[in-house]
Amino acid sequence: MPLEDIGPPTVTLTGINTRAVDRNGTAVIISASQEAIDDFGWGVILPMASRKYDDGMFDANATPMVRVTVADCQRWMDDNA
Repeated sequence: MPLEDIGPPTVTLTGINTRAVDRNGTAVIISASQEAIDDFGWGVILPMASRKYDDGMFDANATPMVRVTVADCQRWMDDNA
């Protein structure tokens, strides 16, 4: 289920968090490492976050949080080459 970035971004000690929603309007936080942002950008981070969310790979807090790292982005690039 694609996640839609609705921002605003929040700078953290390790990267940037941004708010997103799924197709049902459920709020989700995407937490991207600074290295993933610098190396791959949000154009790779967003689809990878969507895939991890679909696969249930997120912290199930009050608002689900999907963490995206460089390794995640590299896996997405390898799978979509």
